[in-house]
Amino acid sequence: MRTAPTFTAVGLTWKATAGVKVTEASVRVRENGEWTPWTALEIPEVGEESGATGRDGTSPLLSNGADAVQARVLTASGSAPDDLKIDLVNGGTAPSPRVEASATAQSPAYRPGSVSGDVLRPSGIVSRAKWGADEKKADTTPSRSVKLQAMYIHHTASSNSYTPAQAAQAVRSFFLFHTQSRGRDDIGYQFLIDKYGTIYEGRRGSLNDLVVGAQAGGFNTGSIGVSMIGNYDRAKPSAAMLESLRKVLAWKGYAYGIDVTGKTTLTAKVEGASTSCYQDGARVTVPTLLGHRTTNYTGCPRQYLFNQLPALRTDVKKLIDAAVAQHGAAGSPLKAPVPAAKYAGNQGLVLSGKVTLRWKKVPYAAKYQIMTRAVGQKDAFSRNGFWSARSTTTALRKAITLKPGETRVLGVHAIDAQGRPGPVTRLTQLTRPVSWSAADLKVKDAALGAKSSSAANGRVVTAKKQGATAAARSVVGANRVTGRVQATKGATVQLRQGSTLLKTAKLSASKSIKTISVSLPRRGKSDVQLKVSKLAKKATVNDYSIGLSRSTLAPAATPYVAPGAGQVTGLSSPGSSASATAGFTWKGRSDAAYYLVQVQRAKAGAALTGAYSAPVRGGAASFSLALAEGESARIRVSAVSVFGRAGVSTTSSVAKRATPPAPVTPTPAPSPAPSVPSTPAS
Repeated sequence: MRTAPTFTAVGLTWKATAGVKVTEASVRVRENGEWTPWTALEIPEVGEESGATGRDGTSPLLSNGADAVQARVLTASGSAPDDLKIDLVNGGTAPSPRVEASATAQSPAYRPGSVSGDVLRPSGIVSRAKWGADEKKADTTPSRSVKLQAMYIHHTASSNSYTPAQAAQAVRSFFLFHTQSRGRDDIGYQFLIDKYGTIYEGRRGSLNDLVVGAQAGGFNTGSIGVSMIGNYDRAKPSAAMLESLRKVLAWKGYAYGIDVTGKTTLTAKVEGASTSCYQDGARVTVPTLLGHRTTNYTGCPRQYLFNQLPALRTDVKKLIDAAVAQHGAAGSPLKAPVPAAKYAGNQGLVLSGKVTLRWKKVPYAAKYQIMTRAVGQKDAFSRNGFWSARSTTTALRKAITLKPGETRVLGVHAIDAQGRPGPVTRLTQLTRPVSWSAADLKVKDAALGAKSSSAANGRVVTAKKQGATAAARSVVGANRVTGRVQATKGATVQLRQGSTLLKTAKLSASKSIKTISVSLPRRGKSDVQLKVSKLAKKATVNDYSIGLSRSTLAPAATPYVAPGAGQVTGLSSPGSSASATAGFTWKGRSDAAYYLVQVQRAKAGAALTGAYSAPVRGGAASFSLALAEGESARIRVSAVSVFGRAGVSTTSSVAKRATPPAPVTPTPAPSPAPSVPSTPAS
């Protein structure tokens, strides 16, 4: 047992040691003099969770305030983990977050809310600043998913008896435990929701982008996690909590085009021990809206929340369908940048490692961000479902310098004034030759020689003895080696992968540098060697560079969908009238650059079943239509955004010009009958 000043979160950590597997961990805490029941703690994936501390551990248990804790741990071997510790966190006090509506001020770069699905963005989301995140304790999470495939539902397994102030305290406790005890970049979830229905911004950047979190071991790429504050094995979620959950799921589901009642296929990315139910590389078909326990060894989000999932899927789909009916599919916030220079998809070796990227201006962009994927000579590219977000600039160019031995994929996207990113444009892939440092290059009977601007590292590696070698150490993932060499007299050099001879090249005496290149048959860890197998008397071989390039990596491109204007409302028509002109009006839209009107007509006595006319463009929220006698007509109107995409159309009721009655010809009065003289009586 451990006693301590009041704490609000407790978890267990231990030194990350190969071969030690913790199979079960549980704690109970003392609150107001009473011990809580034992609670099993989740043991997240080691590879993703151990972070910068070099320690593995559990997820935390939250408390509204405890002063003692008891813990128990089971391991597969029966031996205690090295340096097992109970980590305690106090979330501190801060003013209760005040729920405020989202800002509506329109900057010069403002676009309609339907852009990027923001039409369904819930109001009053509590920002990190409002709930008290200490940003000095968090690092920017660079990884961004290429697309959103799944949305996970979690619970925090903490007390259900909390005030609004204690709910914000719980969020701070999670944040501090994740960043300080576990060494993560940030809090693991993208969003959290309390029983009062308050929505909290989780991992930094989640409001506007697909920031990769740490919430579903093995399946964090391509997903987001929304966690309900409380324990839903003991109580049912409140109506307010479920309503806010529906709103968050509908917002993101609409924005990224997810069929929330459908299924998706995720690929497991598992490193080391893991709570994942699947092995690394397994392809798993799951519901797009799912509970944590669907893919991981955990009971989360427990029975009372998990049982809500079928109804949640149905309700969220209704919200999304209504948004699609009114606005059409969500559009991209910005267009993808167009390169202002010509780039090769895989440019190969760049001796200096320097390149300047250039692109053309994107309308409504406030800044641009460089997106990359990079590996060193001792690493391989993992799966390509994400980008790494790097520096931003307001210019239309950016100078990039690669590290020695690095292969880097480079792209760029635009970001608007509201912080919303557009699609990434992949520009090129570059490789810089390996460094001559002892950590990266192993030499035998060779040494650094003369300075040269043609050498990748500013100096050549010189060999004056047959059998001399220069080997790039522990190469992983490269598919091709390229050596640049020059000999003062005749020599023969070889390229080798481990003990395997790949290529032999003869060199004649020359001042010119010869390039030798060959594919590598193996991607696993190996030394890649340049060897002088033959050397003329008093000859010298100078090695100018060894480059290790990789197969082209191309993260999937997000297609640009132009944002449309909203649906026209308030469309009226004059009905039946004797007037030769029918006037239609509708409510003007602030997101409309102009309107398109189509007309359907029918002659007197005919039904309105024909085709609509070609669209007529107009800027006013009204339309006049000439009608022939007895003719009926209706119009179809759609608003068009400044991006040229028409919104959902609205159809008017029928307008008809009445046929005037035919003129009536007066009937002449009958002629009077001739009078008959009366006959006098006899």
